[in-house]
Amino acid sequence: MMLSQYLFPVYAGFGGAATLALVFSFAPLTGGGSSATKSEEYVIQATAERTYCSSNLSDVNCVCFGRISGQILSDKQPKVPGAYYASKQDLARGQALKSC
Repeated sequence: MMLSQYLFPVYAGFGGAATLALVFSFAPLTGGGSSATKSEEYVIQATAERTYCSSNLSDVNCVCFGRISGQILSDKQPKVPGAYYASKQDLARGQALKSC
């Protein structure tokens, strides 16, 4: 009798730990992709923006411009249906020009 009153909390503890281990062993569903893919996208965007800067702008630090603009352009955020968004490229280049 005495042992049976301790079995439920013990089994519940093991069950909870097993459930948590199972849940955390899977990749997050809301992660939006691997970090390597995001990093590759950033490098592509930053290189393209640095090339744009060196071809079209003067007196601008193009490495800084490419870094900031590329970071903004490579960021993939979910969009709200029906909402108005500014041009991501205009936003990125404007921010980069102000910062560099």
